[in-house]
Amino acid sequence: MASNAAADDFFGTTVAIHDQTLVVGATGDDSGIRSAVGSAYVFAGDGTTWTFQARLSDFSGQARDSFGRGLANAGTTVSIGASGIDPLAGSNIGGTFVYTRTGST
Repeated sequence: MASNAAADDFFGTTVAIHDQTLVVGATGDDSGIRSAVGSAYVFAGDGTTWTFQARLSDFSGQARDSFGRGLANAGTTVSIGASGIDPLAGSNIGGTFVYTRTGST
């Protein structure tokens, strides 16, 4: 469960695990005053416990972008889909964001 869990976050909508890195999508997570922008939470495992590392989001996103709808995890690189992104108002074109870990960041 996310430490900032709230109703309708849909934490666990998607999950991707590779080696000791777990990424969990929360497509309904709010970002500031925008609702359901979505987030992905990154956890690192040590064999017995999982430790929260980062909350990833499209902080310039809009309501109902559904960031976290799709996940792929290759250990140090994760790809996060956002099916509701619409650079043209009302278009819901969607998009993918790629993040790479450097050390523990």
